[in-house]
Amino acid sequence: MNSLKSYLNRLSVEWMMFVMYKWSCIQAFFVEIFARVMSTPMPMYVYKVMTYDHMGEAERTEDYYKGLAISHALPSHEEEPIQDHRIEYRVTWNRNKKYRIVSTLSSPLYPHHEMFVGTGMLSSKPKAICAILKDEDGECNVIDRVYKYAGPKHDYFGQRDFRMKWMFENDELKETTVLSLLFSNGTHKTYGIDDIIN
Repeated sequence: MNSLKSYLNRLSVEWMMFVMYKWSCIQAFFVEIFARVMSTPMPMYVYKVMTYDHMGEAERTEDYYKGLAISHALPSHEEEPIQDHRIEYRVTWNRNKKYRIVSTLSSPLYPHHEMFVGTGMLSSKPKAICAILKDEDGECNVIDRVYKYAGPKHDYFGQRDFRMKWMFENDELKETTVLSLLFSNGTHKTYGIDDIIN
């Protein structure tokens, strides 16, 4: 009888400990959910990372989130011609504006907060106000695409080697395709598919 009573006591203690443990897990889960819902998100968020090289394109977002270096995906100067080899960071700013930051071996860039804020925001650099992609088959307004790559300062995030065709990676461009840009100061520039935009 005593052994049964001690067994039941021990069972009730174990049951209570199990219930308390499960309750603490459930409580921690809901605290975490509440914190995520109520917290203010970071203003800049990298949501996708792509690499482009002679083998094609590859998504490297998981490597970026794990903190692994992804610059090694680009070949060195001796291995391959590096004109089109690049890393493209796709970011959101304040949850509603999407941008694309391009990094090359000769002009490496990494997404950071200062690209979007700071004294440089009051730049006197003229802004693109009209962008037309055209060839012998017709023309298309691409100002939204240009804004994604040009960034809030309209300087392509300081990328010195930015090529026009990189904005249209998944489009079929012809050798005769040109991008025509009209700027806020009245100047007009035209770029071929291999031209560097500056």
